Amino acid sequence: MKSVDGLLIVLMILPVTADARGTHCPRYPQDNINNIEYEISLARQHHNQHRIDGLKQALAGIQRQCSRSKVTRAAPHPASP
Repeated sequence: MKSVDGLLIVLMILPVTADARGTHCPRYPQDNINNIEYEISLARQHHNQHRIDGLKQALAGIQRQCSRSKVTRAAPHPASP
């Protein structure tokens, strides 16, 4: 019974770790890009170079993982209530 429980735990954790590695394109990549660019502008206003560097690295990661066609063809946001 312990081996079954262990297997279930591994199967539940596996998808989470795959997402944590960042090997996929986010569902709304353009929103992520816009948010990161906004955060970069705020970090520039506060002269926070360390934050700027980290955000640029995050932005490069999204752009690397999501082709331009995926960004422009991303599904629209669901309607807000």
